[in-house]
Amino acid sequence: ERIQQIKEERERNTEEMGIKRLKQEEKEKEAQNKQREMMIAQPHFEKTKLDRDSLIVQRKELWRTENQQQLALEQLNDEIQKSERMSQGRLGRGAAAGIAAVMKLKSLPGYQDAIYGHLADLIQVKKDNYVAIEVIGGQSLFNVVVRDEHIAAQLVRELQKSNAGRVTFIPLLSINPKRVNKPNDLIDSEAAVASDLIQCEDRIRPAIELIWGRTIVTKDLNSAHILSQKNNVDCCTLQGATVNRKGAMSGGYFDPLNTVLGALADLKELRENKIKIEQVNEETKEQIKQKDNEITKATEEMRKAESQTNAQQQAISNITLEAKQYGLEAEECEGRDKKKSRELEDLQKQIDSLDVKEKSVKAVLESDEGTGKLTEEEREQLSQITSQLPQQRSEASQALKHKQLTERHLQTIIQELNAHITPRLKELNQIIELNRRIRVGEIEQKNQSNKNKKLNNKKKQGRRGRMIRDEDDEDEEEQEQENEEESSPFISSDYSGKIGPLKMAAQAASQQEQSLSSQLADEELKLDEKTAESSELKSQLDQQKEESYILQQNVNTRRAQFEQYLAERSSLQKKQDEYSQRLRDLGAIDPNDMEEIYNMSEQERVRELQEAQRKLKEFTRVNKKALELHSTIAKQQQINVLNKIYHLYFM
Repeated sequence: ERIQQIKEERERNTEEMGIKRLKQEEKEKEAQNKQREMMIAQPHFEKTKLDRDSLIVQRKELWRTENQQQLALEQLNDEIQKSERMSQGRLGRGAAAGIAAVMKLKSLPGYQDAIYGHLADLIQVKKDNYVAIEVIGGQSLFNVVVRDEHIAAQLVRELQKSNAGRVTFIPLLSINPKRVNKPNDLIDSEAAVASDLIQCEDRIRPAIELIWGRTIVTKDLNSAHILSQKNNVDCCTLQGATVNRKGAMSGGYFDPLNTVLGALADLKELRENKIKIEQVNEETKEQIKQKDNEITKATEEMRKAESQTNAQQQAISNITLEAKQYGLEAEECEGRDKKKSRELEDLQKQIDSLDVKEKSVKAVLESDEGTGKLTEEEREQLSQITSQLPQQRSEASQALKHKQLTERHLQTIIQELNAHITPRLKELNQIIELNRRIRVGEIEQKNQSNKNKKLNNKKKQGRRGRMIRDEDDEDEEEQEQENEEESSPFISSDYSGKIGPLKMAAQAASQQEQSLSSQLADEELKLDEKTAESSELKSQLDQQKEESYILQQNVNTRRAQFEQYLAERSSLQKKQDEYSQRLRDLGAIDPNDMEEIYNMSEQERVRELQEAQRKLKEFTRVNKKALELHSTIAKQQQINVLNKIYHLYFM
């Protein structure tokens, strides 16, 4: 029966080994497939990363363009403010305040179609005629054109209520302008009526004729004098000299670069350029937003591809570990098969030896010499012993089966423990992978020690099982011999030498049975120890999970603090650069003074900047060439600062 049982165990072991080998091959193939998938996905990840980097470079270019546009807008705003201050300086505070109040009223219902604006904004003049038109018009350039006298009266009352200043109104329906006729003997290149040199809307033409329709513009003072005396008209030269019809003359130098019409034309051009730059700036901002969205999408795709690659690598690692585990289990099955084979050979040898001994004993007992010396009573005892041998053998076989069942039960318990411990070990491996930079050495050492303990336990259990089975067979033989010797106390002394070994074998079998019982108790104690060890390992796993969670929280907290520190530092650096740039815009600053400015507090820098701007506003009248030169220098300084900022943050 033991031989048959070993053969069945070998068949099961061989079948299990085949299954393990097949699973190992399947896992290896699966790992190869995952590796190929990862290699296929790698170019996509690289392409996504390159696209993201390219988009970041494009966004940096757009940022640079946006900064340049912002600088241009700031310069235009400064120039517009300066031009407006120059125009207001020509008008005076009262007239400037009055015109500003009237233009605000223009947006109200009832005034939108009744107020047209002041003349300087309603006319277009060639650059060569700026001086003559401005000298003839004088302060009339800032007269406000309205629809009729009722609107003019209402506006006067509004100005009186608000104490907003004084304004001269030209009601179109109430005026009757008189135009001077140009002499027929003059050609257009020599002289022209001043109103003919002005372009405007047809509805504004009466106001133009009222102011400029009674003066003729000539190319020089001599022509103006002759024409005025001959035709009794007022004349004005292109250089700004005037000849009255009564003979009075006025003139001198008039700077053609410092005219109101020129300043207003420049102001209008600046405003148009500002609108264009603002439109382009809005388009640039929209492009930056699009690039931000594209970069966000590309980053998400890159992270997704990276996470997939990491997941595939983790899957390959897990599959490889599973394949190695199946290989180890298959090797263990192969080792058990070899042990069973050797055990089977040993049992066969023992059976052959026992058969030889049994034949020799039977031959002695059945011989005439043996039967002749036995009494009738001894023969009966011998027959009783012989009849009891099968029963004792069956009892020994049952005891052996009981021990085998106990061993199987122990093996089942151990397998269940391994089945519960293995998922915990996998969780531990995942935790180790997440915290490999912190405690990878310690946890790997524990895993290795756990694996070695398992292998040693399995090997010890295999050796103990084989020793128990060998000792069981010897116990059965000794028990049979002891039973035969005890059942025949009256056998003659001639056969005592033959029955003695059987008695000794029976005693040895009894002792072995006791030792097996003690070993079984030891195995149960060891089983309890393994259970306690598994529970301790489980508690260690839970503790390590808690520690890893705490470490991860600490890392996230430190990372958030570091990012907040970087953001604050960047904000302070931007403020420092902004204040430094504002101070540099005021002019050249000595390096020692700059060091002193850097050491100032934020409030002191703001006060210094406000004081410098206040002083700068005192110098409103400057030469246009000097203004252009200053604007060029300031622009160059701003470009240099931008280049430094770009190299500091992006290179």
